[in-house]
Amino acid sequence: MSLFDAPDPRKVELKGSTAQTAPQYLTDYLSSLAQTGQDQLGTSSIAALPQNLQDLYSGAQGTLNRYQAPMDQSLQTLQGAAQGVSADDISQFYNPYEQDVVDEMGRQSALNVQQSMMPALKAAFAGQGGFGSQRYAGAMGQAM
Repeated sequence: MSLFDAPDPRKVELKGSTAQTAPQYLTDYLSSLAQTGQDQLGTSSIAALPQNLQDLYSGAQGTLNRYQAPMDQSLQTLQGAAQGVSADDISQFYNPYEQDVVDEMGRQSALNVQQSMMPALKAAFAGQGGFGSQRYAGAMGQAM
């Protein structure tokens, strides 16, 4: 007899019941809990706010809107200060960056290609006898 030839197990009958209502102990507990809450609704179980908090809450709207006047004033100042700026003024500040950073990065990249990449590629193809071939030209074009 193997593992797969075992006889069928006896049928197991499941017995259970369902109910439409909660158990009595649960309904008693929930009713008691609800009754306790209803009894205390008439009396105030929360302490009154201190006067300083009442003042804070009543003045909150005015306090929160105090930022608006300085913001409007700073917006007007900013608009007045930026009124005379033109594209030429911006290019005065951008041109030194372009010359000192962008152009220098291009020069360094071209120098790297001339001094590192091209000689290494040339040496690899020359070592295999492929210098000047179409494959060398294609590899040089892809490297550029």
